[in-house]
Amino acid sequence: MFQRVLFTFTFCLLLPALSMAQETRLSGRIIDKKTKEPIPFSSIGLKDEQSGALTNEIGIFQMTGPTKNAQDSLIVLALGYERKAVLVKRGSSQADMVIEVSKRVYELAEVKVQASKVKDLKLGARSNTPGDGMIQGMPGSQYAFFVKNEKGKKLGNVRSVSFYIGEHGFPREPFRVRIYAPTATTVPQTPTC
Repeated sequence: MFQRVLFTFTFCLLLPALSMAQETRLSGRIIDKKTKEPIPFSSIGLKDEQSGALTNEIGIFQMTGPTKNAQDSLIVLALGYERKAVLVKRGSSQADMVIEVSKRVYELAEVKVQASKVKDLKLGARSNTPGDGMIQGMPGSQYAFFVKNEKGKKLGNVRSVSFYIGEHGFPREPFRVRIYAPTATTVPQTPTC
């Protein structure tokens, strides 16, 4: 009887240590493939886990590894670089990974400048109230706004873009604005700037 109680007590004491040993930690650096320079503020995330993080100003990241599946894809997204996926496995911590990403090159068509009268047209949310139609997410979130336009009609030029970052936002995080031209299927795919 005493041995059974002792075994149960020992097992209960070791159970938290066993569960902590199962946690996978991922850490490393994101660098430019050609120059080997670190890429700051890259977005990294596990595809199936729907979790992510940002690298710091010297390209270093640290996050928890996969818990749902035996393996997952670590997706790296960085402004001006190709998307990269790396296979990671649950239970095997991967520390000091070095992930190299290639620069993305955009070929832009010739631009013709033509004078015309400018007309202001305000689109999207125009309030500084949190949650008024725009993003309420975590770092690395993406948001799209579609401007419907009659075919062949020139809508105009974008003169300014405004953002409201609330008190619980991330005002020091970088962000980008991309403008896309629609295709025949009306799914924007070609960046115009």
